[in-house]
Amino acid sequence: MQTDVASGNIDGVGTTLKPFQFRGRFLTALALRLSTAPDARFYEMLADRLEKTPNFFTDAPVIIDLEQSQAEVTPEALTELVATCARRELAVFGGAGRGRRRCAPPRPGWG
Repeated sequence: MQTDVASGNIDGVGTTLKPFQFRGRFLTALALRLSTAPDARFYEMLADRLEKTPNFFTDAPVIIDLEQSQAEVTPEALTELVATCARRELAVFGGAGRGRRRCAPPRPGWG
């Protein structure tokens, strides 16, 4: 059996199987843009906002955007933010802003 690494093709007996494809896709997501590191006041304001329009945010895909953050967000603070969002039924799936040294990744693959 031969594998064509570039295309993801595996040659079998008389057939070609594509076990995966990389495809472009557009999706709508909310960006949670932080201007400072999360603290008690931040979490109070987040809770208030989510309570005002709960159905809008339920299971919403979210990107945490640290591009405009004036403070460095520690991996621990970012991990807590992701956990808080999950408890509030927000589906955090990525982050932005790491390239500007505003945060360190909370886990491999972040950013």
